[in-house]
Amino acid sequence: MKKIALSLVAAILLVACVEQPEQFETKKIVGEKVFIDANDDSSFEVKIDVDFPSKGIPSNVLSTIQEVLRIDIFGEAYNNKNSDSIAENYIADSFDEYLIEKEGMSDIVDYVYRYQEFINGTVEFKNDHFLSYKWIQYRFAGGAHGLETTTFMTFDLANGTQITQSDVFVAGFETAVKQLLVKKLQEYFLARGSDVNNLWTDQITANDNFLITENGFKYWFNPYEIAPYSEGASCVTLSFEELNPWLRQDNASLTATIKQK
Repeated sequence: MKKIALSLVAAILLVACVEQPEQFETKKIVGEKVFIDANDDSSFEVKIDVDFPSKGIPSNVLSTIQEVLRIDIFGEAYNNKNSDSIAENYIADSFDEYLIEKEGMSDIVDYVYRYQEFINGTVEFKNDHFLSYKWIQYRFAGGAHGLETTTFMTFDLANGTQITQSDVFVAGFETAVKQLLVKKLQEYFLARGSDVNNLWTDQITANDNFLITENGFKYWFNPYEIAPYSEGASCVTLSFEELNPWLRQDNASLTATIKQK
């Protein structure tokens, strides 16, 4: 009886000593600077709020994803910056550029120079196989209006590489997926009360601005891409069932994600 009890205790201790996987976490990259000229003839405003993956992914994969995000969101110059200092450095550099631009426009009579930039990044979906990320940049540097651009990215958690459509679709998928997108976008326009005739259907393509979710493939089209600026951005989801004939059966991560649905 004592031997059984000792064996049980040993087993419990062994399980307790097994390292548990880290929970997935993000850390915030945040910063803000607002400057208004004393004469109110120029102003500067930059705000950054980015969720940056920081734990719960194998270190080699995590570092690859972090590098891609740093370069894509902030630029090559910030690739080697510590995540804690990126926002501060980016804002400082942006302000220096603003001052140079402002000085160059000082001779323009009655011109008010304003610069705004807002950057936001969030993890949209994560399972054991994929991490899907969305980041938004709004920039205004004069003119009639600013421009907001949204970028979707999905990473393979096996190696940290960014997923492309050729990784998940069979060859020749483009025409079929375009037809599905046109149909979904027409429905989307009707549902929100927009004029379907404003859709530039010849410009609609299976673009690489997509992410994988538990429901399928979400595609994003930025202003001016498939419709006039007044229509704003458009986003539609194509389900795994709709895309099934064109999905690669040899992509184990995709197959597992669909089964988990």
